[in-house]
Amino acid sequence: MKTPLLALTALIALLAATPLAAQPSGTVTVSTTAELTNAVFALNNFDGPRTILLRDGVYTIEGDNYIYLVQPGVTFRGLSGNRNAVVIQGDSVFHADGSRTGGTVGNVIGVAADNFTLENLSIGNCANHAVQLQLDIDNCVFRNVRFFNTGEQMLKAPSNGAADHSDNALVEDCLFEYPAGIGPQWYIGGVDAHRARNWIVRRCTFRNIRSPSGDVAEHAIHFWDSCVDITVEQNLIVDCDRGIGFGLNTSPTTGGVIRNNMIYHRSIAGFADVGIGLESAANVQVYNNTIFLQSGYPHAIEYRFASTTAQITNNLTNALIRQRDGATGTLGNNVTNAQSAWFVAPASGNLRLASRVAAVVDQGRTIAGLIADFDGELRPQGAGMDIGADEFTENLPATYATWRTANFGADAGNDAIAGPLADPDGAGLSNYARYAFNLPPRGAVSSPVILDTVGDGAARVLRLTFPRRTTATDLSYIVEASTDLATWAPVPGLTYSPGAGPVTAQDSVALGAAPRRFLRVRVAAVP
Repeated sequence: MKTPLLALTALIALLAATPLAAQPSGTVTVSTTAELTNAVFALNNFDGPRTILLRDGVYTIEGDNYIYLVQPGVTFRGLSGNRNAVVIQGDSVFHADGSRTGGTVGNVIGVAADNFTLENLSIGNCANHAVQLQLDIDNCVFRNVRFFNTGEQMLKAPSNGAADHSDNALVEDCLFEYPAGIGPQWYIGGVDAHRARNWIVRRCTFRNIRSPSGDVAEHAIHFWDSCVDITVEQNLIVDCDRGIGFGLNTSPTTGGVIRNNMIYHRSIAGFADVGIGLESAANVQVYNNTIFLQSGYPHAIEYRFASTTAQITNNLTNALIRQRDGATGTLGNNVTNAQSAWFVAPASGNLRLASRVAAVVDQGRTIAGLIADFDGELRPQGAGMDIGADEFTENLPATYATWRTANFGADAGNDAIAGPLADPDGAGLSNYARYAFNLPPRGAVSSPVILDTVGDGAARVLRLTFPRRTTATDLSYIVEASTDLATWAPVPGLTYSPGAGPVTAQDSVALGAAPRRFLRVRVAAVP
């Protein structure tokens, strides 16, 4: 039985749903391909709505219906939030052997203006790119998108060698894949950007970007041709010929960081190459990545050519970190003899540590700004930083009592400082909130709960996202709803236990039926 610990309600996160208003004039909802292409025509030519919400379904683009956007501030968003249920596709056919036939659509979406957002849908089945940005396109967001089955790179930012940079793109929580397990040719890739600046690629998964013949495939993630200050973090790359690349030959990249990524390649025939490649990449940091190659390629990380200068630290690999062609690098605290048994499930790309490895746990260097691991869990968990993408958590305190003792030392017995309702730093969060939501025990923190809505019109519902403790025996997270802030009831199906990663919980009642509605997450004690 789960007994609510009412006195220790850790954090009440409220989202007041204002009385339902009319759908904004800048939004249109579509259900068919014709409606989609008409909406694009209207926004391009008649200042029509620039937010297009797509209901569940398949939208097949053919011939002259190629989507090309010339107005800034356009958003395409799957209405249901289920990226697999909304598919925008070209007319190419991809077969079980990975080959492609037919198709008149090169790119599904071309973007020729700033501030484009693509969210909560799938896009692919085309001859060239799922999305191609034109030159100098800034402030784009790609979130919760499944990119699949493209004849060339899936997300492309090109260059003519002279244009300004494409600045400030965010690519997060996306999937890039060839479902057949292999691509249609060698000239394929995931994210491929020229002259990009201040891009972030994080928490994405890349699978099966593999060449069938001819030559090695392009990288899962590749920034080159004068890219600047790129961040690539917390990504999973499985069975891709090449993992992450900064620069290529003499085409440079400057600055940036590659951290907390997991890269795995199984032992299969083909063109498997390096996990992380730096070529003409100046002032780049590569730290706390885990790379496990069973393909036979001898180098997990390569840094090449005279203009490359790199800091390569705290990486966990089973292959060499190799300097080539006059590159300069500073290496430290890397482990290059990783064993399969060290990891939870390497064949699926799960390179989290299965148990404590003495050469890895607490053996890394402290790196400024590195506060979390692949899963977003805090670093360090022990006496020092762990090596690799995963911060080992077997010995995390499993109850509030042990967490209190571990974090407050001599003050652990003082309820004014270490008690569950205490807030010794005046940060606005109790100690119990910090424990339950896996926050640092001391110092300034912000609310960990993200509040928003999803859906359209009368079907709009409340949604909240919150972190949770990875390992605990005394916690349960209960999402509750109210219409008056006085009486609260659990939302059916929205009770959670501790575990890896954040929780996103969506209300079951549409605001059209209950225009005044609130959500909170309550922490209960489990005896």
